[in-house]
Amino acid sequence: MSKLVGLLRCQVEPYLKQFETRVISCDPVVGAEKEEYNLVLEDTVGKKFAADETVIQEVDFKRRFDFMQQHSGQHLLSAILENKYGAETVSWELGKKRSFVELKVTGGNKITEQVLESVEKECNEAIVAGVEVKVEIKDSEKEERPESMPEDYVGGVVRFINIKGIDRNPCCGTHVERLSDLQILKLGVAESGRSGNVKVPFWVGQRVNDYLGSSILIEKQLNTLLSTGPELYVDAVKRLLQNQRENLKTIKGLLIEIAAQEASSLANQIKAQIEAQNASGSENNKIVAKLHRPDGTLDFILTVSNKATAELADVLSAGRQTQVAVVVSAGSDKAGGPIIVFGNSAELISDTVEKLKDHFPELKGGGKPTRWQGKSAHWKGREAAFQSL
Repeated sequence: MSKLVGLLRCQVEPYLKQFETRVISCDPVVGAEKEEYNLVLEDTVGKKFAADETVIQEVDFKRRFDFMQQHSGQHLLSAILENKYGAETVSWELGKKRSFVELKVTGGNKITEQVLESVEKECNEAIVAGVEVKVEIKDSEKEERPESMPEDYVGGVVRFINIKGIDRNPCCGTHVERLSDLQILKLGVAESGRSGNVKVPFWVGQRVNDYLGSSILIEKQLNTLLSTGPELYVDAVKRLLQNQRENLKTIKGLLIEIAAQEASSLANQIKAQIEAQNASGSENNKIVAKLHRPDGTLDFILTVSNKATAELADVLSAGRQTQVAVVVSAGSDKAGGPIIVFGNSAELISDTVEKLKDHFPELKGGGKPTRWQGKSAHWKGREAAFQSL
């Protein structure tokens, strides 16, 4: 029969890179999309194995050792945080590049920058000292059951990881034999977690070296982009953000000025069209005016619509015979943007919006009968759409 969980070869000999074992059974997986097999080996695959066949298992040891470093590092980190600072680890996450411990802090304790510096120092002192990590195997029927053990797990063993003089906790994972194999542990900046908890990122072993390497590359790029060294990054970025705020303020002011001019021009065009219709005695009493600005914003079209509405107050007032709809939109053909359709005729505005939706199915919006506001995902074919209105 196969080994019990807690006595698997990976748990007993985590440093083993390959070993020979015997196939106990290999049966097809029922209902699987691909051809797969339930493989049971003596000690613990897209090919079927025969029972009693001898096979060689080879471990991805780089990945295995990385996981061992992070897992043992988490035990060490959690023990020091809880024993000295009253921060209980309620969960932890083994990430691809960095990991986290989630802490429940009670008793008025706080996870400050100073606390993390002290914890990191204590962890690395234990690593340099090469503190022994031992595995203890106990009979699950005789040992008090840990809360983390599944209820349906019976007839097996309880496995404890004992970091000499620091921690003793039940665990079924793979671990290093001495803390010196962790090499180094680095903590990041604490973050807010769920329910008032605190999340602390950490890196152990080779991951610290990998993180440092990527940070050096980023530093090199920032040196070029900011024309300064790391010690002045913050000042350089603050200056850039201040300049950006000032530029945006200037641009916004200029756009409002342009919007006011566009609104006046639009209002004059509409008034001129109404006068021409009246002078010619034309029976056409509908006017649809259009304005689009590729570099415009929502503020731009709102300013145009508000100022144009004010200048056309007499034209748009109730009782006027001429029905007017004004279409003001902004954004590039590819990215789309906001749009407002306003006027004095709910019927004409509704018809105009429906025609626009025929050209731009993604166009969404709503509003009052005489003022509709929306947004489109693109303005491709806008000129043809406007000509159809």
